[in-house]
Amino acid sequence: MLDDFGAGASSFRYLSVLEVDAVKFDGDAIRHAQRAQKGRAFLSALTELCRRMGISTIAEMIETPEARDFVRECGCHYAQGYLYGAPAPDISRFARLPKAALPAALRLG
Repeated sequence: MLDDFGAGASSFRYLSVLEVDAVKFDGDAIRHAQRAQKGRAFLSALTELCRRMGISTIAEMIETPEARDFVRECGCHYAQGYLYGAPAPDISRFARLPKAALPAALRLG
């Protein structure tokens, strides 16, 4: 997985030379995309590029249903953030994920 995609200019180089199965979009890039039409167009284009390359996409810092709907409209496959649960230092607070697939709440498509 390529984490924090969109946080720096090197992201594109990594995407073109590494074998990547998933890209997690940087939370600040997601927030920018929500505020600016160019940002939305850029995020949509990136998700389409990843789709064509067979790479799953994950949007981070999803805190509201509106943000979830926005990244879904832009083509992201998965989402993570406070909308789904807050970080916790005690791992026992988390339910075990099913082995077959991610929980439906995290899948956007």
